[in-house]
Amino acid sequence: MPVQGASSPHPSSKQTTGHASNGTVEMKPGLYANIHKKKKRIAAQKAAKRAGKNVKVERMRKPGTAGAPTAKAFKQSAKTAKKK
Repeated sequence: MPVQGASSPHPSSKQTTGHASNGTVEMKPGLYANIHKKKKRIAAQKAAKRAGKNVKVERMRKPGTAGAPTAKAFKQSAKTAKKK
């Protein structure tokens, strides 16, 4: 588990949200960064389960269920995505 307050390993996967009290721009992970992190967590949980550990494996939400990203959220994240 990452140390609380540690910087993210992928600062390029962040979007601006506003200004912090010290005048710098505060950043938070975007939709695709969150999806990537969850898929990585699920893969680690599945590997632990295959190794014989009693681990509950998370699942990705199905489209249209409560809490799942909407089409509007994907369109918004596409607008703010950095071009490669």
